[in-house]
Amino acid sequence: MARALNTAAPVDTSSPKPAGERPSNETVDSSASMAAPMAPPQPSPPQPPVSCTPVQQKKFEVCVRPLTAFQPHPLSVIKMPRQIDEACEEFKKFQACVADVTCHPLWAKGMTAMFSYACGEGSEGYKKVRQCLRKVVAEDTVKECVTTFSRGAPTQACLSANALLTCAIAPIQTECGEETSDWVLKYVTKFATAIDPRCKLASQLPIGKVIGVGCSADEEAIIDHCAAPLNDIGSRLEELFQGGLQAMIKNVNSLAPVFAGGCNLTGESRKVRDFL
Repeated sequence: MARALNTAAPVDTSSPKPAGERPSNETVDSSASMAAPMAPPQPSPPQPPVSCTPVQQKKFEVCVRPLTAFQPHPLSVIKMPRQIDEACEEFKKFQACVADVTCHPLWAKGMTAMFSYACGEGSEGYKKVRQCLRKVVAEDTVKECVTTFSRGAPTQACLSANALLTCAIAPIQTECGEETSDWVLKYVTKFATAIDPRCKLASQLPIGKVIGVGCSADEEAIIDHCAAPLNDIGSRLEELFQGGLQAMIKNVNSLAPVFAGGCNLTGESRKVRDFL
């Protein structure tokens, strides 16, 4: 949003006016003595990604090549789940190999988090769900979800992970049950939060609250600052409707100030949008 530059005021070369005297054509700005409203903070520019040297890139590629031979998958861990034990052994070798590599690609952080979960705390759960999971991810609709996810940039990991779950979690839950869908949710969460610790997936979002998804810390500060009145209105509406239809009818007069407050916030919300 364009802002006026703070240019210096022109110098008055005329003779000075006596104290207390004011030219007849000079008007007084009554708002000058009032403090200007504080605008939400502007987000700081994103930090440039760290570039890896050719030597570091080559070293990392050598380390990761045997692991990628198992074809890592964003939902089923690897293409052939029955090979998970061999893949986990290769993952241990990969971790040892890159221990002295100081520069890892962004996508590799997500992949490492996914394998760490599948080969660690999520290992037993994976062996229970892998057979059905493999069948579902082979379906055309879920394949399309995975293809779209794979095309996403690593810097957009949070948005890509949310889109993947929105697309694929329903067929997984329908065909394989809640245990499988819960495992996949935790698995994908490991990927997203390893790349972006601020990432919130759909299942973690509070209902009826305005929050940011995939935002920088500064952008979240702006959203939190401006969303507080909206969230308050949401809470008041929830309280009014908690008792069902009869309670809502009794409280109908209480709706007017709530809706009036919402209308007053419409213009302010548009201003907030311009900052983001």
